[in-house]
Amino acid sequence: MSEVYVDGFMWTRGCHHYSCASGSVTTTVQETCCEVLGEVYTNGQNWKQGCHNYTCNFGMPESNVVLDTCCEVFGEVFPDGHTQIINCHNYTCNSGSLDIVSIVDTCCEVYSNNHTWTQGCHNYTCKYGLSEAVGVLHTCCEVLGEVYPDGHTWTQSCHIYTCKKGFLETLGVLDSYRRGHTIIWVMCTITVILVVALAIIVQNAWKTASIIDSIRLKDLREDPLLK
Repeated sequence: MSEVYVDGFMWTRGCHHYSCASGSVTTTVQETCCEVLGEVYTNGQNWKQGCHNYTCNFGMPESNVVLDTCCEVFGEVFPDGHTQIINCHNYTCNSGSLDIVSIVDTCCEVYSNNHTWTQGCHNYTCKYGLSEAVGVLHTCCEVLGEVYPDGHTWTQSCHIYTCKKGFLETLGVLDSYRRGHTIIWVMCTITVILVVALAIIVQNAWKTASIIDSIRLKDLREDPLLK
């Protein structure tokens, strides 16, 4: 049953001072104490809660010491040396600090077993510590770590690509790339022609020299002075 206070009445409860004025309650905090979880501590008083030591400092609880005999995680207190599984990691309480000992075998980094998540343009699921791709999103394309939305067009390595419902399509080759390759092809063709022509010239010169040498040798054999 709620209490009824007449207008102008003042009262104290815990570390709060109340007053009734024209049907409304006015509250002020007393700086001479601290109220925590229903407990009232006087100014300057120390107390232990969880793995911390607190001091009441003019109405405000202050944590000035962290106890090295336990670890506090999400409101739970674990003694020193205790091992606890949190999400996908094995932790050990070591002098007031949580140390990661290992990753749970059935987890994939931060995802628990059978958990499904989206990364890039793929859906993955965790199967006993291994990430498996279970589907491709049709809203984007992933190329070398880059994500492109559906319908996006871009150039890469002299080619034009577009993302079409999750699949990569090649639209064509850049004109500058084609022109560059045409120039290279023409230069190579000219080089080949020159090499072939030079080879023919050398071959003909060799044949001509052979004929001349044969004629000279014949003339020497027929020279009466050398007989």
